[in-house]
Amino acid sequence: MFDTDRGPVSLTAWKLESDQALGPIWVLDPAVESTEWTPPQPPTNQPARPRPSRILGHATLVGDSGTRLMVTLTGGPPQWVDYPSVEVFESDCAVVLIPVAHDTGPSGNRTLAGFARDAVAELSRPLGDRVLLSPDATAVALVAS
Repeated sequence: MFDTDRGPVSLTAWKLESDQALGPIWVLDPAVESTEWTPPQPPTNQPARPRPSRILGHATLVGDSGTRLMVTLTGGPPQWVDYPSVEVFESDCAVVLIPVAHDTGPSGNRTLAGFARDAVAELSRPLGDRVLLSPDATAVALVAS
């Protein structure tokens, strides 16, 4: 079983072990690659977006509409930053979620520490079979509520 953006999936793989590795190495069956979704190349005239520093952990569908997600992320301390919403970019194949941070803390030096935080994302239509992605293009797991 392998964790994917849609939960655990059974895939054919080989487990390799070596005295020189820190743990097992899993090699997927090459046939699995043919099932991979590859996004189209973005237009070259688009300006580069800065890479956000927040990391998304998972998302949970909230309510019956299928359009509201509770997104769990690693963010700043609650006393210094709030996450009032999530910016959503949608296509027919994917949904990209970017948490919006609102700094509420004091100016000056702060301790670098990650906290589990939640934010709400509103989709224009139900997620369906689209993949959820974080800003760094990694899949975001959709977990049962």
